[in-house]
Amino acid sequence: MVVNDGPDFPAAAGTTCTDEQAFDWLLADASEAESAMLQRWPWMDDLPQGVYDACVNLCFNMGAHTLAT
Repeated sequence: MVVNDGPDFPAAAGTTCTDEQAFDWLLADASEAESAMLQRWPWMDDLPQGVYDACVNLCFNMGAHTLAT
């Protein structure tokens, strides 16, 4: 269930979604985090896969700006 209906959310508060919609939103958010990471630190593209995945995870959870500070 969507609990926030701010401008960054595609649905009104209280709206439910399918598992497929939730997964699509997750993939979009993860892709956005990965893009933000590579825009700020292009050299991270050359990291070993496990390290790269961990960095994407950090960007996803913290945001690239917070991770950079």
